Amino acid sequence: MRKPLTLILLLLISSSLLFFTGCSKTTPVADQTYTGWAVGPVYNGFGTIINTQNDGMSWLRQLTPGIASDVSITDISVLNSVEAWAVGDVLYGFGLILHTTDGGISWSRSGNEIQIPNSGLLCIKAINQQKIWVAGKNSTLLYSSDEGSTWTRYVIDTAIHVNYTSIAVVEDQNIWVSGEPLTRIDSTSSVVIFHSADAGQTWQRQGLQSGLSGIVHNIFAVDDSTLFAAAEGYIYGTIDAGVTWHIIFVLNGKKINAVSAQDVNNVWAVGDYDAIYHSKNGGASWDTITPMIHGHHFLGVTTKPTQKIWIVGSSTTGIGKGTILYSNNDGKTWFIEDYPVDIGLTKIAFSDIK
Repeated sequence: MRKPLTLILLLLISSSLLFFTGCSKTTPVADQTYTGWAVGPVYNGFGTIINTQNDGMSWLRQLTPGIASDVSITDISVLNSVEAWAVGDVLYGFGLILHTTDGGISWSRSGNEIQIPNSGLLCIKAINQQKIWVAGKNSTLLYSSDEGSTWTRYVIDTAIHVNYTSIAVVEDQNIWVSGEPLTRIDSTSSVVIFHSADAGQTWQRQGLQSGLSGIVHNIFAVDDSTLFAAAEGYIYGTIDAGVTWHIIFVLNGKKINAVSAQDVNNVWAVGDYDAIYHSKNGGASWDTITPMIHGHHFLGVTTKPTQKIWIVGSSTTGIGKGTILYSNNDGKTWFIEDYPVDIGLTKIAFSDIK
Protein backbone atom coordinates (compact mmCIF):
# COMPACT_ATOMS: atom_id res chain seq x y z
CA MET A 1 0.00 0.00 0.00
CA ARG A 2 1.10 3.54 -0.59
CA LYS A 3 1.67 5.66 2.48
CA PRO A 4 -0.95 8.38 3.11
CA LEU A 5 -0.21 11.69 1.39
CA THR A 6 1.21 14.28 3.75
CA LEU A 7 -0.01 17.85 3.48
CA ILE A 8 2.59 20.30 4.80
CA LEU A 9 3.14 24.03 4.72
CA LEU A 10 -0.58 24.48 4.10
CA LEU A 11 -0.80 27.63 6.17
CA LEU A 12 2.33 29.15 4.65
CA ILE A 13 1.25 29.14 1.03
CA SER A 14 -0.53 32.15 -0.41
CA SER A 15 0.03 31.33 -4.05
CA SER A 16 -2.33 29.50 -6.37
CA LEU A 17 -0.97 26.04 -5.49
CA LEU A 18 -1.04 24.26 -2.17
CA PHE A 19 0.77 20.96 -1.89
CA PHE A 20 0.96 17.70 -0.01
CA THR A 21 4.73 17.21 0.25
CA GLY A 22 7.95 19.19 0.00
CA CYS A 23 7.60 20.12 -3.68
CA SER A 24 7.06 23.80 -4.39
CA LYS A 25 5.12 25.57 -7.08
CA THR A 26 8.33 26.11 -9.02
CA THR A 27 9.51 22.51 -8.82
CA PRO A 28 10.91 21.67 -12.30
CA VAL A 29 9.26 18.93 -14.30
CA ALA A 30 10.82 16.64 -16.85
CA ASP A 31 8.81 17.79 -19.84
CA GLN A 32 6.60 20.59 -21.12
CA THR A 33 3.44 21.77 -19.48
CA TYR A 34 0.04 21.15 -21.06
CA THR A 35 -3.13 23.04 -21.81
CA GLY A 36 -6.22 21.71 -20.09
CA TRP A 37 -9.86 22.30 -19.28
CA ALA A 38 -12.13 21.29 -16.41
CA VAL A 39 -15.91 21.59 -16.31
CA GLY A 40 -18.69 21.69 -13.77
CA PRO A 41 -22.14 22.88 -12.74
CA VAL A 42 -23.74 26.30 -13.02
CA TYR A 43 -21.94 29.01 -11.07
CA ASN A 44 -23.13 32.62 -10.90
CA GLY A 45 -25.77 31.97 -13.55
CA PHE A 46 -23.92 30.02 -16.24
CA GLY A 47 -22.06 26.76 -16.86
CA THR A 48 -18.48 26.28 -15.73
CA ILE A 49 -15.49 25.82 -18.02
CA ILE A 50 -12.05 26.67 -16.67
CA ASN A 51 -8.77 26.62 -18.59
CA THR A 52 -5.08 26.32 -17.77
CA GLN A 53 -2.08 26.83 -20.02
CA ASN A 54 0.46 25.47 -17.54
CA ASP A 55 -0.59 22.10 -16.05
CA GLY A 56 -2.97 23.88 -13.66
CA MET A 57 -0.58 26.25 -11.90
CA SER A 58 -3.18 28.90 -12.80
CA TRP A 59 -6.76 28.64 -14.05
CA LEU A 60 -9.12 31.11 -15.75
CA ARG A 61 -12.87 30.81 -16.22
CA GLN A 62 -14.20 30.80 -19.78
CA LEU A 63 -17.66 30.98 -21.41
CA THR A 64 -20.18 33.80 -21.01
CA PRO A 65 -23.64 33.86 -19.39
CA GLY A 66 -25.33 34.20 -22.78
CA ILE A 67 -23.97 31.01 -24.31
CA ALA A 68 -24.57 28.69 -21.33
CA SER A 69 -27.20 30.40 -19.22
CA ASP A 70 -28.13 28.25 -16.18
CA VAL A 71 -26.73 25.13 -17.87
CA SER A 72 -24.22 22.79 -16.25
CA ILE A 73 -21.29 21.60 -18.37
CA THR A 74 -20.90 17.84 -17.99
CA ASP A 75 -17.91 16.74 -20.09
CA ILE A 76 -15.08 18.01 -22.28
CA SER A 77 -12.86 16.47 -24.98
CA VAL A 78 -9.59 18.14 -26.00
CA LEU A 79 -7.98 17.81 -29.43
CA ASN A 80 -5.01 20.11 -28.90
CA SER A 81 -4.01 23.30 -27.10
CA VAL A 82 -6.54 25.43 -29.02
CA GLU A 83 -9.42 23.11 -29.96
CA ALA A 84 -11.87 21.46 -27.58
CA TRP A 85 -15.49 20.28 -27.42
CA ALA A 86 -17.84 20.32 -24.43
CA VAL A 87 -21.39 19.20 -23.69
CA GLY A 88 -24.03 20.10 -21.14
CA ASP A 89 -27.67 20.14 -20.17
CA VAL A 90 -30.66 21.28 -22.23
CA LEU A 91 -30.69 24.92 -23.33
CA TYR A 92 -33.57 26.38 -25.39
CA GLY A 93 -35.07 22.97 -26.04
CA PHE A 94 -32.06 20.83 -27.06
CA GLY A 95 -28.82 19.53 -25.56
CA LEU A 96 -25.83 21.86 -25.43
CA ILE A 97 -22.74 21.14 -27.57
CA LEU A 98 -19.93 23.71 -27.49
CA HIS A 99 -16.79 24.10 -29.59
CA THR A 100 -13.70 26.31 -29.42
CA THR A 101 -10.84 26.69 -31.91
CA ASP A 102 -8.96 29.48 -30.15
CA GLY A 103 -8.10 27.98 -26.80
CA GLY A 104 -11.44 28.89 -25.28
CA ILE A 105 -11.31 32.63 -25.87
CA SER A 106 -14.60 32.13 -27.69
CA TRP A 107 -17.06 29.22 -27.70
CA SER A 108 -19.78 28.53 -30.26
CA ARG A 109 -22.81 26.27 -30.07
CA SER A 110 -23.10 23.32 -32.45
CA GLY A 111 -26.32 21.69 -33.69
CA ASN A 112 -29.96 22.74 -33.57
CA GLU A 113 -33.29 21.59 -32.19
CA ILE A 114 -33.91 19.38 -35.25
CA GLN A 115 -30.64 17.43 -34.95
CA ILE A 116 -30.14 17.43 -31.16
CA PRO A 117 -32.84 15.94 -28.87
CA ASN A 118 -34.35 17.62 -25.84
CA SER A 119 -32.11 15.64 -23.46
CA GLY A 120 -29.12 16.49 -21.35
CA LEU A 121 -25.78 15.45 -22.85
CA LEU A 122 -23.32 13.69 -20.55
CA CYS A 123 -20.22 12.72 -22.53
CA ILE A 124 -18.27 13.65 -25.64
CA LYS A 125 -15.28 12.30 -27.55
CA ALA A 126 -13.68 14.20 -30.43
CA ILE A 127 -11.67 11.79 -32.60
CA ASN A 128 -10.29 14.55 -34.81
CA GLN A 129 -11.43 17.93 -36.14
CA GLN A 130 -14.21 16.38 -38.21
CA LYS A 131 -15.42 13.35 -36.25
CA ILE A 132 -17.16 13.74 -32.88
CA TRP A 133 -19.28 11.39 -30.78
CA VAL A 134 -21.74 12.68 -28.16
CA ALA A 135 -24.03 10.75 -25.82
CA GLY A 136 -26.39 11.46 -22.96
CA LYS A 137 -29.72 10.91 -21.31
CA ASN A 138 -32.63 8.92 -22.73
CA SER A 139 -30.41 6.73 -24.96
CA THR A 140 -29.09 9.75 -26.85
CA LEU A 141 -26.14 8.92 -29.14
CA LEU A 142 -25.00 11.44 -31.76
CA TYR A 143 -22.25 11.57 -34.37
CA SER A 144 -20.85 14.28 -36.62
CA SER A 145 -18.41 13.74 -39.47
CA ASP A 146 -18.24 17.38 -40.56
CA GLU A 147 -16.90 19.27 -37.54
CA GLY A 148 -20.32 19.61 -35.97
CA SER A 149 -22.12 21.17 -38.92
CA THR A 150 -24.62 18.28 -38.94
CA TRP A 151 -25.42 15.55 -36.42
CA THR A 152 -26.84 12.05 -36.91
CA ARG A 153 -28.63 10.18 -34.12
CA TYR A 154 -27.92 6.48 -33.56
CA VAL A 155 -30.33 4.09 -31.86
CA ILE A 156 -28.47 1.03 -30.58
CA ASP A 157 -31.17 -1.03 -28.86
CA THR A 158 -34.76 0.14 -28.52
CA ALA A 159 -35.40 -2.40 -25.72
CA ILE A 160 -32.88 -0.76 -23.37
CA HIS A 161 -33.43 2.74 -22.01
CA VAL A 162 -30.21 4.17 -20.68
CA ASN A 163 -28.39 7.34 -19.78
CA TYR A 164 -25.07 7.05 -21.59
CA THR A 165 -22.33 8.46 -19.36
CA SER A 166 -19.10 7.55 -21.15
CA ILE A 167 -17.58 7.07 -24.60
CA ALA A 168 -14.24 5.48 -25.53
CA VAL A 169 -12.89 5.55 -29.09
CA VAL A 170 -9.80 3.95 -30.65
CA GLU A 171 -9.03 5.51 -34.02
CA ASP A 172 -12.16 5.58 -36.21
CA GLN A 173 -13.53 2.07 -36.02
CA ASN A 174 -13.73 0.88 -32.40
CA ILE A 175 -16.25 2.71 -30.24
CA TRP A 176 -17.56 1.78 -26.79
CA VAL A 177 -20.40 3.50 -24.94
CA SER A 178 -21.42 2.73 -21.38
CA GLY A 179 -24.17 3.97 -19.17
CA GLU A 180 -26.71 3.70 -16.43
CA PRO A 181 -29.97 1.86 -17.23
CA LEU A 182 -33.19 3.69 -16.43
CA THR A 183 -34.81 0.39 -15.46
CA ARG A 184 -33.35 -2.97 -14.40
CA ILE A 185 -34.83 -6.41 -14.94
CA ASP A 186 -32.21 -8.43 -13.05
CA SER A 187 -28.75 -7.97 -11.56
CA THR A 188 -26.88 -8.43 -14.83
CA SER A 189 -29.09 -6.00 -16.73
CA SER A 190 -27.46 -3.15 -14.77
CA VAL A 191 -24.28 -3.47 -16.88
CA VAL A 192 -24.61 -1.47 -20.09
CA ILE A 193 -21.59 -1.57 -22.42
CA PHE A 194 -22.03 -1.46 -26.19
CA HIS A 195 -19.25 -1.88 -28.74
CA SER A 196 -19.03 -1.08 -32.43
CA ALA A 197 -16.11 -2.39 -34.51
CA ASP A 198 -17.27 -0.64 -37.70
CA ALA A 199 -17.48 3.05 -36.79
CA GLY A 200 -20.98 2.83 -35.38
CA GLN A 201 -22.76 0.93 -38.15
CA THR A 202 -23.47 -2.12 -35.97
CA TRP A 203 -23.36 -2.59 -32.19
CA GLN A 204 -23.06 -5.51 -29.78
CA ARG A 205 -23.82 -5.51 -26.08
CA GLN A 206 -20.96 -6.62 -23.83
CA GLY A 207 -20.54 -7.70 -20.23
CA LEU A 208 -23.50 -9.96 -19.60
CA GLN A 209 -21.65 -13.22 -20.19
CA SER A 210 -19.18 -12.31 -17.45
CA GLY A 211 -21.90 -12.03 -14.81
CA LEU A 212 -21.07 -8.38 -14.05
CA SER A 213 -23.55 -6.64 -11.80
CA GLY A 214 -22.42 -3.09 -11.03
CA ILE A 215 -23.67 -0.07 -12.94
CA VAL A 216 -20.86 1.23 -15.20
CA HIS A 217 -20.15 4.94 -14.80
CA ASN A 218 -17.06 5.39 -16.97
CA ILE A 219 -15.03 3.46 -19.54
CA PHE A 220 -11.48 4.01 -20.81
CA ALA A 221 -9.68 2.40 -23.77
CA VAL A 222 -5.91 2.06 -23.68
CA ASP A 223 -5.91 0.49 -27.16
CA ASP A 224 -8.26 -1.59 -29.28
CA SER A 225 -7.93 -4.57 -26.91
CA THR A 226 -7.34 -3.26 -23.38
CA LEU A 227 -10.08 -1.32 -21.58
CA PHE A 228 -11.01 -0.51 -18.01
CA ALA A 229 -14.41 0.40 -16.58
CA ALA A 230 -15.41 2.15 -13.36
CA ALA A 231 -18.57 0.79 -11.79
CA GLU A 232 -20.71 0.64 -8.67
CA GLY A 233 -18.50 -1.28 -6.27
CA TYR A 234 -16.13 -2.67 -8.91
CA ILE A 235 -13.45 -1.96 -11.48
CA TYR A 236 -13.66 -4.12 -14.61
CA GLY A 237 -11.04 -4.92 -17.21
CA THR A 238 -10.78 -6.59 -20.61
CA ILE A 239 -7.86 -7.55 -22.85
CA ASP A 240 -9.93 -8.79 -25.80
CA ALA A 241 -11.82 -5.61 -26.74
CA GLY A 242 -14.65 -6.47 -24.38
CA VAL A 243 -15.52 -9.94 -25.64
CA THR A 244 -14.98 -10.90 -21.99
CA TRP A 245 -14.94 -8.49 -19.07
CA HIS A 246 -13.60 -9.45 -15.65
CA ILE A 247 -13.83 -7.96 -12.19
CA ILE A 248 -10.31 -6.80 -11.30
CA PHE A 249 -11.08 -4.90 -8.09
CA VAL A 250 -13.93 -5.26 -5.58
CA LEU A 251 -14.68 -2.19 -3.48
CA ASN A 252 -17.50 -3.28 -1.16
CA GLY A 253 -20.20 -1.12 -2.65
CA LYS A 254 -18.14 2.07 -3.05
CA LYS A 255 -19.05 3.99 -6.17
CA ILE A 256 -16.14 4.37 -8.62
CA ASN A 257 -16.79 7.32 -10.91
CA ALA A 258 -13.89 7.40 -13.36
CA VAL A 259 -10.89 5.47 -14.59
CA SER A 260 -7.88 6.42 -16.73
CA ALA A 261 -4.69 4.62 -17.74
CA GLN A 262 -1.24 5.82 -18.75
CA ASP A 263 -0.64 2.45 -20.45
CA VAL A 264 -1.77 -1.16 -20.04
CA ASN A 265 -0.13 -1.37 -16.62
CA ASN A 266 -0.57 2.01 -14.90
CA VAL A 267 -4.25 2.52 -14.10
CA TRP A 268 -5.90 5.17 -11.94
CA ALA A 269 -9.46 5.07 -10.57
CA VAL A 270 -11.36 7.57 -8.42
CA GLY A 271 -14.68 7.51 -6.61
CA ASP A 272 -16.88 8.74 -3.80
CA TYR A 273 -15.66 9.63 -0.33
CA ASP A 274 -12.05 10.46 -1.18
CA ALA A 275 -11.43 7.22 -3.09
CA ILE A 276 -8.21 7.12 -5.16
CA TYR A 277 -6.70 3.84 -6.37
CA HIS A 278 -3.62 3.05 -8.46
CA SER A 279 -2.48 -0.17 -10.12
CA LYS A 280 1.01 -0.69 -11.57
CA ASN A 281 0.23 -4.07 -13.10
CA GLY A 282 -2.93 -3.70 -15.14
CA GLY A 283 -5.28 -4.20 -12.22
CA ALA A 284 -3.76 -7.35 -10.70
CA SER A 285 -3.16 -5.41 -7.46
CA TRP A 286 -4.10 -1.92 -6.27
CA ASP A 287 -2.66 0.71 -3.95
CA THR A 288 -5.02 2.95 -1.98
CA ILE A 289 -4.06 6.63 -2.01
CA THR A 290 -5.22 8.48 1.11
CA PRO A 291 -4.98 12.24 0.64
CA MET A 292 -4.88 14.65 3.56
CA ILE A 293 -8.03 16.28 2.26
CA HIS A 294 -11.37 14.86 3.17
CA GLY A 295 -15.01 15.21 2.25
CA HIS A 296 -14.84 14.89 -1.54
CA HIS A 297 -16.42 12.78 -4.23
CA PHE A 298 -13.74 12.41 -6.92
CA LEU A 299 -15.53 12.47 -10.27
CA GLY A 300 -12.89 12.73 -13.00
CA VAL A 301 -9.30 11.64 -13.62
CA THR A 302 -6.93 12.00 -16.55
CA THR A 303 -3.35 10.82 -16.98
CA LYS A 304 -0.27 11.33 -19.12
CA PRO A 305 2.51 8.81 -19.86
CA THR A 306 4.98 11.36 -18.44
CA GLN A 307 3.72 10.42 -14.94
CA LYS A 308 1.22 13.28 -14.72
CA ILE A 309 -2.19 12.77 -13.13
CA TRP A 310 -5.06 15.20 -12.55
CA ILE A 311 -8.12 14.44 -10.40
CA VAL A 312 -11.22 16.60 -9.94
CA GLY A 313 -14.11 16.36 -7.53
CA SER A 314 -16.82 18.04 -5.53
CA SER A 315 -17.67 18.36 -1.86
CA THR A 316 -19.64 15.46 -0.44
CA THR A 317 -22.17 18.03 0.78
CA GLY A 318 -22.63 19.40 -2.73
CA ILE A 319 -21.96 22.89 -1.37
CA GLY A 320 -18.90 25.03 -1.96
CA LYS A 321 -15.58 24.37 -3.58
CA GLY A 322 -14.37 20.99 -4.73
CA THR A 323 -10.79 20.19 -5.64
CA ILE A 324 -8.21 19.66 -8.37
CA LEU A 325 -5.37 17.33 -7.41
CA TYR A 326 -2.21 17.12 -9.53
CA SER A 327 0.90 14.96 -9.50
CA ASN A 328 3.84 15.26 -11.90
CA ASN A 329 5.70 12.19 -10.60
CA ASP A 330 3.25 9.28 -10.80
CA GLY A 331 1.57 10.05 -7.50
CA LYS A 332 4.63 10.33 -5.26
CA THR A 333 3.73 13.92 -4.40
CA TRP A 334 0.49 15.83 -4.93
CA PHE A 335 -0.53 19.45 -5.32
CA ILE A 336 -3.89 21.07 -4.67
CA GLU A 337 -4.57 23.44 -7.56
CA ASP A 338 -6.59 26.56 -6.90
CA TYR A 339 -9.29 27.62 -9.36
CA PRO A 340 -11.62 30.62 -9.70
CA VAL A 341 -15.10 29.20 -9.02
CA ASP A 342 -16.62 28.16 -5.71
CA ILE A 343 -18.14 24.86 -6.86
CA GLY A 344 -17.13 21.28 -7.50
CA LEU A 345 -15.84 20.01 -10.84
CA THR A 346 -16.89 16.88 -12.74
CA LYS A 347 -14.45 16.24 -15.62
CA ILE A 348 -10.95 17.27 -16.65
CA ALA A 349 -9.00 16.82 -19.91
CA PHE A 350 -5.64 17.96 -21.29
CA SER A 351 -4.12 18.37 -24.74
CA ASP A 352 -2.44 15.34 -26.27
CA ILE A 353 -4.10 13.05 -23.72
CA LYS A 354 -6.65 10.36 -24.52
